[in-house]
Amino acid sequence: MGDAAAWPVAAAIRHFRDEFEWHVLNPDECLKKNYGLAHYADPIHVAVPA
Repeated sequence: MGDAAAWPVAAAIRHFRDEFEWHVLNPDECLKKNYGLAHYADPIHVAVPA
């Protein structure tokens, strides 16, 4: 099971290597970029059942 723990990370790097490299090479720019998840866990935007 030890090998299987690394499979998701290896797959992410294999498929999205250019994005990982961009984030590593441009740390200041990636802090400014909004990916649409900025308010994902914000309780103000959570729908409350009526």
